[in-house]
Amino acid sequence: MAQVNYRLLKQTEYYLWDRFLTKVGNASIYQTRDYYEALKILNWDYEIFVKINEDNLDISTGALIQKKRVPLINRFVSVVNYGPISVDDKEVQPFLNELIKHLKNHKHLFTDINLLNQYDIDYPRLLNLGNNHTFILDLTQTLDTLFSNFSKTFRNCIRKAEKEGVMVRFSTEESDIERFIEYYEAMINRKQIESINTIFLRQVIKNLLENNRGFIAYTTYNGTVYNMAVIGCINKTARYLYGASISHPTGLPPMGQYLHYEIIKELQNEGFSTYDLGGVVGKEVKENDPSYGVYKFKKGFGGEFVTLTKNYRVIFSKLVEYLNMSLIRPKS
Repeated sequence: MAQVNYRLLKQTEYYLWDRFLTKVGNASIYQTRDYYEALKILNWDYEIFVKINEDNLDISTGALIQKKRVPLINRFVSVVNYGPISVDDKEVQPFLNELIKHLKNHKHLFTDINLLNQYDIDYPRLLNLGNNHTFILDLTQTLDTLFSNFSKTFRNCIRKAEKEGVMVRFSTEESDIERFIEYYEAMINRKQIESINTIFLRQVIKNLLENNRGFIAYTTYNGTVYNMAVIGCINKTARYLYGASISHPTGLPPMGQYLHYEIIKELQNEGFSTYDLGGVVGKEVKENDPSYGVYKFKKGFGGEFVTLTKNYRVIFSKLVEYLNMSLIRPKS
């Protein structure tokens, strides 16, 4: 009879995780080591907890644990993003129990778990942190069907961009990573919006492109690059990860909609089945919400609204439990 264990992978076994990801339908970029190696720049470490058959070293269920040591007290805070993932849904609940037991026994103060929406957690010290939502396009539909589901405004913008000679290019070149970072920093300064650490951003894009898990797409018009997007790819799923742009002078044709239209065409040509437009705050967003512009843009492509995760804080320390609960104000 096969010996099956719940345990951490040794670093020399991390290749087993890469092999496992190719077998899991709901894997995402946030379960790749490319992402977590880049996070080391921000002083995060990671470990991989799995259910593994010791005879053939096959992983059937697992989770990447992003963790950071708390100074002075020799404890950890941690995150599990979009996991656990499994080849068998029936394994997830017992795996979660073993995962929580592992975290509790290894000096974690709390763990934020962005749990895939079809699963749930049963634990006494649990704080609900909301959900992650997105719009997803089904790329197995014909291009004409997808296009017909775009808003009328988006269809007109795409036709206008195409007619006026906007071009879209695809790249995995390091020079375009640098161009993306330059455009990203300029956009952040121009719009005065919250930003991602650009040292981390550069590294994660580099890791993904080097390991054939993504590409950069960008628009050009009259020889100038205006809009850029980083797309993450794993198995047959793709996700819009990051975007950047420079200021568009008055009178230029619309480009953002056309950029994603051409990305959709490229993904279909490469055999991808879904395109995740990268997250929104909810199914309906009010016009005075700061995220409304992003929401309206992503909704305009006519994708299916999906709740990806239920987000929880699993608390292992009574002090942390008290501090978290004391921050919650009752609704009037």
